[in-house]
Order: sequence, then structure tokens, then C-alpha cells
Amino acid sequence: MDNDLMLKYIENEYENEFLDFKLKPYNWQSQNAKSDFLTDVISLANSSSEGDKYIILGVKVKNNGTREIKGINSNDLVDSAEYQQLVTENIEPTISIELKIVTNSQGLNFGIIRIFNCNNRPYLLKKKYENLESGFIKVRKGSRNSNVSRYILDEIYNSKNPKKESVFKISGLMDGKTTDVVKVVKYDFFPNMETRKNKLINIFNKVNKFKIDDIVDQEETKFNLTDEKKSFYSAFLPTALKIEESVQKQIESFAKVFKLKISNTFFDLGNLVSQLNGMKSNSILGIVPEYKISGSKKSKEKYDLIEELNEKIMSTISWLKFLEETEKFGFIELAITEIGNISDEEIEVSIKIPKSNYVSEDAFPEPADDIIAELNEKYTEKMFKPYYLEDISDFRGTPSSPSYSNISSISGLVKNDNEIFDGPYNYIDYDVNYNNEFAILSFTIKNIKEKETMIFPGKILIRGEVNQLKYSIISKNLKTKVTGTINVGK
Repeated sequence: MDNDLMLKYIENEYENEFLDFKLKPYNWQSQNAKSDFLTDVISLANSSSEGDKYIILGVKVKNNGTREIKGINSNDLVDSAEYQQLVTENIEPTISIELKIVTNSQGLNFGIIRIFNCNNRPYLLKKKYENLESGFIKVRKGSRNSNVSRYILDEIYNSKNPKKESVFKISGLMDGKTTDVVKVVKYDFFPNMETRKNKLINIFNKVNKFKIDDIVDQEETKFNLTDEKKSFYSAFLPTALKIEESVQKQIESFAKVFKLKISNTFFDLGNLVSQLNGMKSNSILGIVPEYKISGSKKSKEKYDLIEELNEKIMSTISWLKFLEETEKFGFIELAITEIGNISDEEIEVSIKIPKSNYVSEDAFPEPADDIIAELNEKYTEKMFKPYYLEDISDFRGTPSSPSYSNISSISGLVKNDNEIFDGPYNYIDYDVNYNNEFAILSFTIKNIKEKETMIFPGKILIRGEVNQLKYSIISKNLKTKVTGTINVGK
């Protein structure tokens, strides 16, 4: 027993889970005092504090924090063996007791009762003693002797039989399988632009060769209207249908790029006319006019081909712009595996990525309206959700990102009433925070089984070259935070 340490406790320490102060020694002639002694020993022995516990006689700390240091008369103490005997006869399992007297610089004596070899909790009374029943148990919590709850008993037994810790491994995903090699992968599954070009040229050639004999005769359509009525009825009269100038220029530019000769009659539409057919409701513009097109079957067929050609040219331009943007970055697919043969819960994972390399969901290129439907149907899930085979589990976690059901408008997602870009918000589900150096992506897995592999909640979009990612993991079955690095190959 360290005398200097005991004197420091007397002068400076407060009561806690390993230390109890008494102003006077236990009156060994009183059975109630002996009961108090047994209660104090049981309480301190059951505390969660590691190491020896002490009852110091001759000092008291008041509620206001001041301390009364009086010391004791050593004659009021009994032999150390009597304290030990009382404990041995009444408390189980066995606890060791030692009594020592220390003297401070003012010549005051203090009794130090050391309680040790108490690493086999719980301790309790093994038989009735005075007012204490057999099985009596207390525990020291802070500066008080407290009743023992089921939670405390569980805590005691768990400390004696510590749970195995989880062991986690973070892997890359390649072709749906885990791999020790983590790579930044480029988007390579979008439509083939060469194939689209050939389809456009095929439609262009069909229009170029199209023959229509029934050219519009402007003189055939005459209306006997007075000047006063012309201004009112003109909107309702059939009008020769023409291809808009902007569309003509678009097609002519396409022909020029691919060195295609455009015929003089390419935009002729025969006897096609457009006429107001009534009004219809539009959720954005309100009431708008509705037109119908009339004319020969061949004229309509040519018009439809030109319209298809223009739409496909426009969508191809949109695709080229979109591909130009997405070529600037790639993605990483990751999975986490529990390899410690133990199930776990509330697994909190954080990934640190150099801020300059991380592509946020907001920074993802916004596709044009005319390619959204094709993107949603064929590509968005591939773009943002990790691909995995049957032996890997889908992510089970706590959602963080908004879904379409609870947002009214997000830039880059809601394009108009009919077209909504289905991602990345619908597939990538990280909480993202930033510091000076890093983007910190976090997520929580609700539970994971032993040996189970689970995908991360979305692909991680990366720009530029990144060599290493940092990660941290905490969970219910991890005593301390686990940190590490993920090397990123080329």
C-alpha cells in the first residue's frame, strides 16, 4: 500500500467508485456497525472500477466540497484479522482485507482498509447477518452504495465473459464479386454513338429519297371572308404545314458534319395542312391550343420521318454532351464483410475522400430532357448502385438522402411534369460532410450477420486520380473505433 498515495487521497480526492471516507472507525462492539461495514465492502467490491478499493477512516467530505480531516484514535481499530474474518464468514466469493494506519504531516492517524482480490464479481452476503438477508447485494455507483439492477448484473457478467469483437473487411467490387483490388472504373456502358450515327444516316437517306407527287397548291384553299372576319377566323383556317426553320438548320448541320447531300425537296411535305382542333388543358401553361394535321398518307409518313430524325439528332447531341461530362469521372464500388464470426448491429462507417476527388450528388451532370426516359430505363441503376451477385447482401441501413416521395423539386432531378431523372439521389445514400481536406461519407448498417458481405449504399463517384481512401468503423461489438486505409489501384 502506497502511503503517499493514501495521503493524497485524504487531502485531495473525493468519494468515488473505489474510495469511501468515514469520519469515525466502525464501532466493532455494534452489530449494526458491522452490518454497515459488510455493506460498504460488498458495494465497493462490486463496483466497475478496476484495481483495489479503499475505505479511509478519519476524514469526511461535506456536501459543499469542503473536507473535515480529524484523524482517528488507533485504539478504536480492531486487528486486521478481525475485519478479514467477518468478511470471509459472510461474503462470497472470497475478498481480501488489509488494515493499515498512515500518519500525515500534522501527526494525525488515519485507518486505511484496503479491499483487494475482488475481481470475481458479483459479491453478496452468503447468509443472513443481523438486518441483512442472505443474498444481500449492493454496488458502488459514484459516491453512493446503490441497489443492483438487472442491467448492472448483465454488465458484471459480460465483463467476466467478454463478447468477441467484430472484425470487418472493406473490399472492392468487380463484376459483382468482392476483390482485394479497389479501382476507379469509368462509365463504359452508355449507348454506342457509332450505332446511333448509322441509324440517323439511315433515316436521313429515307427522307432524302422520299417522293411526294401531291405538292401543296396554295391556290386550292380559298375562303370567302370579309376583311372584318379574316382577323378572327384566320386562326381556325387550315395552313400549309412547313418544317420549322430551326429544325431545318439542325438537319442541315447534321448533313454537313457527315458530308451528306441534301435534296431540294427534302423538307417538302406535300399537301399536309395544320388546323386548330380546339383547346386543351396543360398543367404548366394552362389552356393551350390543340392542332390536327391533315393530308395524304405519304405526306404524313414523310413528316413523321423528319420529326423522328430531328428528335434523334437532338437526343444524340444531348447524349454527346452528357458523355462528355461523365467522361471526366468514374466510380468506386465497395462492400463490407464481417469476418470475426459474430453478428453485429449499428455499424457506423465513414470514408474519407480527398475533397478535390469527390463528386457529390449535386455535382452530377444534369441530363437533357430528351434522354431522361432512356437513362431511367436502361442506365441509372447501373450508374449509381453497386452491382453484386447473390452471395452478397443489399444494403440494410438508415436512409439519409431524400426520396422522390418527399421532395417537390431538386435541381437536376425534376425536369418537367413527365420526365424525372431517376438518380443519383434515388440510389446513393450517404451522409456527406466536409472539412478542409476531405469529403466524409458516412452511413449506418442496422445489422450484419457473421461472415456476411454487404454492399455500400451507392457507388462513390470520383474525379481525377486518387491513391488512397481512409475509413473508420464503430459498432455495438467493437470496443474502440477501427481505422484503416483503402489502397486504390489503377
